[in-house]
Amino acid sequence: MMVEYGTTVFNKIVGHYGPKAACPNCGKEYQTDFIKSSKWGHFCYIPLIPMGSKYYRVCPVCYASMQMKKKEAKAMMAEYPSEAQELVPVGYVHKKSKTCDLKLEDRISGQEYPILQGASKAEYKKEKKDRLYKKMQETVTED
Repeated sequence: MMVEYGTTVFNKIVGHYGPKAACPNCGKEYQTDFIKSSKWGHFCYIPLIPMGSKYYRVCPVCYASMQMKKKEAKAMMAEYPSEAQELVPVGYVHKKSKTCDLKLEDRISGQEYPILQGASKAEYKKEKKDRLYKKMQETVTED
């Protein structure tokens, strides 16, 4: 009998908190996403032992991140309530060319920010997973 054990990390978007501020990396001004990264010890792939968590403040456009202390993150979440996010991820799957595009659309200004263009299906799926986009609008085109 083989016994598997180790650690697993789970990432979850907690919400969009803080005042709108310009990202030092891309310069876009939005509320930042807060991501909670929890580490768990597992036995036979069943998470059993919590081994701590970290909070990250992430730009929703370029995904530049900054780690925060738990107390600091909780204080900011309490002070600045989460607003409805203006940015919506949208995917385009092109059947003929077998490529995919991933964009962020601003609901208010109508601006689009390209994340991926002309990517393979595997690259597209990986980027969606890395950015924690579980439910998003996808459009399939025939071009």
